[in-house]
Amino acid sequence: MKKKAIVAMLSMLMGIGAAEAETSSFLSGQLRVEDDPRFGIEGVPLDTSIVGTIGNGVFTVGSPTPLFGANWTAHSGRVFGPGTYTFNVNKNNRGDLSGLPYEQVVVGEGQVGGHVLIDYLDFTDIDAIFVWDVIDNGDGTTTLRSVDAPSASPDNPDGLDGFLTREGPLANASANFDFTIITPDRPVTEIETPLQPYSTESVVLDEVSSVDEGVEFVREKLEREGFDITMVIDHARGAAQAGVIFPPNVIIIARMPRNIERKLLRRSKTVGIEMPMKFHVYEDEQGQVRLGTNSMGYIFDRHDVKTSDRAARMLDKFNEQFGKQEDRGLITIQSKRSFDDTVAALQEAILRVPGIRLPFVLDLGDGRKEHHGRKSGPVVIAFGNPDGATPLLIQVERRIGIDLPLKFLVWHGDDGEVNITTNDFRYIVDRNNLKGWDNYVEIVKRDVAGFMNFGAGISE
Repeated sequence: MKKKAIVAMLSMLMGIGAAEAETSSFLSGQLRVEDDPRFGIEGVPLDTSIVGTIGNGVFTVGSPTPLFGANWTAHSGRVFGPGTYTFNVNKNNRGDLSGLPYEQVVVGEGQVGGHVLIDYLDFTDIDAIFVWDVIDNGDGTTTLRSVDAPSASPDNPDGLDGFLTREGPLANASANFDFTIITPDRPVTEIETPLQPYSTESVVLDEVSSVDEGVEFVREKLEREGFDITMVIDHARGAAQAGVIFPPNVIIIARMPRNIERKLLRRSKTVGIEMPMKFHVYEDEQGQVRLGTNSMGYIFDRHDVKTSDRAARMLDKFNEQFGKQEDRGLITIQSKRSFDDTVAALQEAILRVPGIRLPFVLDLGDGRKEHHGRKSGPVVIAFGNPDGATPLLIQVERRIGIDLPLKFLVWHGDDGEVNITTNDFRYIVDRNNLKGWDNYVEIVKRDVAGFMNFGAGISE
């Protein structure tokens, strides 16, 4: 990965990204499907009346023309730059392939990726993925043409432009939106931070030859950008001590510059559960060293962070896959104890269980007190089982390391009440596409609920 890529990632995290690209309306657009005898299609455009816009990380598309006699609508379109991405589908549509994710979709240099949800007939939120070549026509216009880009699932390139649809009435069709826009002042390929619906940004660190080198490279960049390294967790080394072997997998936990951190905490009560930031350096299935982190788009929308920074502002309904706030994987209960007693009781409950450890307990308020004398917090409590569940999970899906260790956030509500928030473990498992772990999920959820109830003074 070029140095500018990680700098751009850090800049976005700190809200200091470069000026954003302008939004451009389509001068012309078409929906086409490559030759596909299953649908009697011979590579001709199905619809040449496609309209829409692209820019600022957003993609809109629509048409007044029915498709096979029925109208369709599209919504929640996102645009993302070069990188490799995985997208979960919504799993609410019929079809043999319903629920399969799009895995390791590659957007190359000089390309732009897109994701949009389509409602058609009785089907809602059908995922559609595109990778466009960006072609400067030399006449003041630019064409974005959907191409046969690589992905691990579906198996691409397969000789057909676009990606096979995973769900809905036209499952396995290779549909493509192409369009032409006025060439913007700032190229559409200059998208500082890829935005994707399910959480993580991932880039290849091609300047390093090992995870250890990658960790040092990222640490140096973070510290240069004003981050404080809280700790480094080597998941693979810890797993080896428990007799579980998998490739290098390291989490760098780092605090943002305090002014940025305080700014975010003022805008959301629960965003502290994402702090300190996690930077995941690991070896992927191809032996490449990758850096992953939770995208700010994901964090902002998950916690309903409102910001006036145009470079970071998300759609009000971010892909609508998360649903309402209560469906975004956050569990919150109100404590009957004081703030300090809640923090202490949570730690006591966690440490009662053999094998569970507390990697860190961090006061994001840095010990400051509010004007009436109470501790302001919030406080983050991390906990996990480095000799048991953690290595087993990462052995199955190495990217889940970004969600481990688990955390509690203790925070004051608007009326002074003390609350405990945690990430729903079911949400973590689902967003990492883990299958067959239902029994274990229920065990973890039960244990976490027990910790929370004891911390809150609801149970003893």
